[in-house]
Amino acid sequence: MARRFNNKALLVAFAVLVAAFLAVKFFGKRSAGGNFPEFVVNMDTTGVNRILMNPKAEKGATLEFSKVDGSWRIKKGEKDIPAAEGVAENIMFQISNLKPTRLATRNEENWSQYDLTDSLGTRVRIYRDEELLADVMVGKISYKQLPGPQGQFGGQPNITGNSFVRLTEAKEVYTVTGFLGVTFNRDFNSYRNQTFLKINQDSLTALEFIYPADTGFVVQRVDSVWAIGRMPADQDILNNYVRTISNKRFSNFNDDFKGDAAPVFRLIISEKGTDPLTIRAFDLGGATWIQNSSLNPEGMFEASNEEVQKIFPSSKYLGIGS
Repeated sequence: MARRFNNKALLVAFAVLVAAFLAVKFFGKRSAGGNFPEFVVNMDTTGVNRILMNPKAEKGATLEFSKVDGSWRIKKGEKDIPAAEGVAENIMFQISNLKPTRLATRNEENWSQYDLTDSLGTRVRIYRDEELLADVMVGKISYKQLPGPQGQFGGQPNITGNSFVRLTEAKEVYTVTGFLGVTFNRDFNSYRNQTFLKINQDSLTALEFIYPADTGFVVQRVDSVWAIGRMPADQDILNNYVRTISNKRFSNFNDDFKGDAAPVFRLIISEKGTDPLTIRAFDLGGATWIQNSSLNPEGMFEASNEEVQKIFPSSKYLGIGS
């Protein structure tokens, strides 16, 4: 009888322990921030045509993205220029896919810990015409280095990160996975179209260098062979030059120069099936130049003598003439 009673008592005790464990696991998770929506923002990005951002990196200045005739532009104050390809789409994608992993706080007094006050955070507003679809504050990033073999082999450390966000009109601060600051806390120029040159090396047909005092020259490509007139050119030098200029991006913008002066150098690049590209170089004096490309006509980029020489080499450098 005593043995039966002891067994029954043990079963009851075991059941109580299991119940306590499950309760702690369930309610503990909820208290740690498990009771939250699947997404921070429920938003359909169809028809979005305007985005306002106030990055911390811009000290509160408003950057306005607007879709005009199918292309995105970015505006800051009086500057209104093309935005970098894909940047607006990336902003929309990241905001519409913010999945909280935990609730960090509901206390407004703790917002500063997560860089989510008006002065510390980056505010992002997304519109479809006049309809506000999302209004989100993006805060700080927390980094964590994961254990791995990188120390043994000398590779890069494996780092993961979380970011903190909240709806602008809400108190809840959520943790989400990822480095959101890389997208949202950047300066104006980093969102601009920085493309200078982008060409398909295999489709090139001619390079026309227009230099002062009739010192220019034309190099043509026929059946994959570069030639000046009927004479073959140095294939290795020219192919290396083309590789060097085939994909160029610059970020040193000069918004004061309007391109209304006569260029010192021009390069006309001809490709099969496309309109020719024209590259221009303007001498500002003092070893400072402006370079501009018809691929990005509104982008005026400052350059040094050395940078200009890489785009506009001498005929001697290309192995042409003496």
